[in-house]
Amino acid sequence: MKKLVLWAVTVIVFGLLFTAVDPSQALEVLANAQWLPLLAAAALTFVFPVLSALRWKWIMMRLDAPISFWNSLKLILAAWPLAAVTPAKSGDLIKVVFLKEVLPYGQTTGLLIAERLIDVAVLSFSASIGGLLLGFPLIAAIGASIFLGVVGAFVFLAIGLARMLPQKFRTLGEDVILASRRLYTDPTAFFWIVLITFANWFASYLQTWLCYQSLQSDISLAFVCAALPIAIFVGLLPITTAGMGTRDAALIYLFQGYATYETNFAVGVLYSIFGYWLLTVVGLPFMRMAFNGNLLGVDSSTLQSKIKK
Repeated sequence: MKKLVLWAVTVIVFGLLFTAVDPSQALEVLANAQWLPLLAAAALTFVFPVLSALRWKWIMMRLDAPISFWNSLKLILAAWPLAAVTPAKSGDLIKVVFLKEVLPYGQTTGLLIAERLIDVAVLSFSASIGGLLLGFPLIAAIGASIFLGVVGAFVFLAIGLARMLPQKFRTLGEDVILASRRLYTDPTAFFWIVLITFANWFASYLQTWLCYQSLQSDISLAFVCAALPIAIFVGLLPITTAGMGTRDAALIYLFQGYATYETNFAVGVLYSIFGYWLLTVVGLPFMRMAFNGNLLGVDSSTLQSKIKK
């Protein structure tokens, strides 16, 4: 029932967005698209799983459960289809099942949440700094509020206040802190994890900017870096499937002074295709491999012994 409601809301939101589109102008925008920047934007899609796999490899090393880059890439691609069709990418938690022979459930869950908080921190930091430099106080304020919220959550858990949470959240909070400490207590590893996260999101900003360039809309890359994180945060709200519709509406609102409605709507659709659906298709064989138990091909007994140590 929840899935049906999400899909229904997604269809309604897209229907409302479509009603405001001028069909003739939309066709004209697409007909005049320049193919070179559009192809470059499409090519950037395959950078996302590569950078995510590199980051995951560093994270697993910090947990004394190293896996190869290839296995890390397979894990990322296997989880992509479910992450793409669930609100707030909650389907990414399927990694808990895929790694059941490598890490305990609680440790993997805490790790995934800690990893997602790093993403949120990087996105909000980009928005706040970009908004300040470009003179957009609202964007800067929203970004700074989210960043401080993430930092506050870490401080709340780190100083032992997790014990004040209800039992079902207390254990999860402790798992998040445990995983986080394993990441940031090694400065070199933490530096590379954060740097890769910045690179991954910058690739997303660059891809969006290339989509605007292909549709002959002269928007600066700096503005995209500042405004796009806000649209991404809106898309993470568990209202529609994979943020479709809500992210597009936010994109149209934020970029309305720089491009036409039809152009912004087209870029929103391209963002969904490149950032979600293309890699979903690529990831389907890996997801099937994972559910068949043939994904990592690692000696789980060896990894478990390292974890116990």
